[in-house]
Amino acid sequence: ESAASLQRGAPVISVSVGDSCDFAFTSTKPHDAERNIGSARPRNVRLDSGDVLVFGGPARMLYHGVTKIHANNRPKELQMSPGRLNLTFREI
Repeated sequence: ESAASLQRGAPVISVSVGDSCDFAFTSTKPHDAERNIGSARPRNVRLDSGDVLVFGGPARMLYHGVTKIHANNRPKELQMSPGRLNLTFREI
């Protein structure tokens, strides 16, 4: 990813397909959180199939990741193997 897109705060767009997941994000660096530096605790949100997440502006630089996948929790009409797909779109 280009430094220019990071400086502009160009958004990252994420589309979830398949099994649901728990998604955590925080402004505290993971290694700082382990040492209790800073006060930001991770927030969690559940993402279901079809959900769209947009990180832009100040939120663009949040630390984030999937913490759990809820197996076999996808729409029954979705014809795909068990698991989840994440489609990520970003300016480069």
